[in-house]
Amino acid sequence: MSGQTLWEAIEAQRAIVQYVLSAVSNAVVVTRRDSRRATGHSSAPMTFIFNGGERIRLSSPERVHLEASEWYVPIAPVDNVRRRWALQVSGYIYRLSTEDGLEIGAYHWHPDGHRHIVDPHLHIGPATIGSNATYRPGAMHKAHFPTGFVPLASVIRMTIEELGAEPRRPDWDAIL
Repeated sequence: MSGQTLWEAIEAQRAIVQYVLSAVSNAVVVTRRDSRRATGHSSAPMTFIFNGGERIRLSSPERVHLEASEWYVPIAPVDNVRRRWALQVSGYIYRLSTEDGLEIGAYHWHPDGHRHIVDPHLHIGPATIGSNATYRPGAMHKAHFPTGFVPLASVIRMTIEELGAEPRRPDWDAIL
């Protein structure tokens, strides 16, 4: 999404992310400058925080919870052709967990070198494989399964179609 000013672009993107999240939750998405990488300039990376950083309980028989954060880098207008600010996704964490906090799975992308794996990947959580696994029991949740870019809409669709999360809106399919 774009805007005449950086803040218009941020608000336009935040509104889209809020709309996507509304398919399963009324949790609020807020923005802040990314304090880990903030430079004090208007081009500092932005973090979109879901539900104040708290887990979002999805309405589902299995009581699945979602935690999510996304990072964006502003793209400044460069010439007379593109006079608007834009935002580009620069990372995310989408974590699904059980009622008691055990991780079901988590989609990560932290290309800034936060860890040694910089490509988008999936962690299969201990709630899914646990100590009953026959291959690497108790350690498989640390593996990084490559995924390619995973948009929030795909994660939310998966919670509905695969994990039984109940949509909040009748138009959820069109939203996602």
